[in-house]
Amino acid sequence: MGGSKRFIRILLLLTGLLMLVTGILDGSFRDVWTKAAMVCLECVGIG
Repeated sequence: MGGSKRFIRILLLLTGLLMLVTGILDGSFRDVWTKAAMVCLECVGIG
């Protein structure tokens, strides 16, 4: 029972890492980072 939970956790972790790396290589990371920075600056009243 415990082995299957461990396997699922590792599988989900690897899937998330794969998606993160894919997004970074695709250039999506830069787009999300830019939008997030703009939202933060707007909240402070700078942007």
